[in-house]
Amino acid sequence: MNEPIGPHLIRSAEGLLGPVVSAAERSVIETAPGVELDGLAGSSVSLAVVTLEPGAVAPVHRHAHEQVGMLIRGQMTLTVAGETYEIGPGEGYVVPSDVPHGAAAGPEGAVAVEAFVAPVGYHASALPEPPDDAT
Repeated sequence: MNEPIGPHLIRSAEGLLGPVVSAAERSVIETAPGVELDGLAGSSVSLAVVTLEPGAVAPVHRHAHEQVGMLIRGQMTLTVAGETYEIGPGEGYVVPSDVPHGAAAGPEGAVAVEAFVAPVGYHASALPEPPDDAT
């Protein structure tokens, strides 16, 4: 996992990376089965390409960081604060801080670009939502 060092440098397990980071130097994180996040971080912001395989589900979760995204390819069902939206390529979304949200890819999968006001590694603080029948 990469950790922020300064405004233009990040550190990976292999050592210090410069202001240009190749795809080979980045880590791809599987956040759920069929959901991969290819991220890059500065000291206070991160950017990720999120790839969902056909039918893959990013379970409902929440985190302390605002999230904005744009769907690049495919179709996605996005749930934010209990409301469900069907989105397609070119459509964007904003998820406020600490609001439950999740997504499911359509039959052809989906690719989105997302930005967070938080460095890569924030996923460790994401809190899954309990099932509806939990008491």
